[in-house]
Amino acid sequence: MLGFVLRLRGVLSLHASVIDINGEAVGFMGAAGAGKSTLAAAFAKKGFAVMSDDILALKPGDSAPFAQPGYPRLRLWPDSAVVLFGSASALP
Repeated sequence: MLGFVLRLRGVLSLHASVIDINGEAVGFMGAAGAGKSTLAAAFAKKGFAVMSDDILALKPGDSAPFAQPGYPRLRLWPDSAVVLFGSASALP
């Protein structure tokens, strides 16, 4: 539903998790269950900021598309959270 609303407003949305690496947005795209959020969580564990989980909203920019920050809270399967952070409640 959010993707549809964004499209009506001229924003391209992709099914992706997004992190910030040195001021650049890096998106991980894939089908449900492919590991997008888990990969973003692994980067977060190394100190990289999560910009969005589940939706990458892109707006046209002067020289390149601009990634809009979204909901940065990661949603992981409990087993993935335990492996990465020691408990399911310790997500960044």
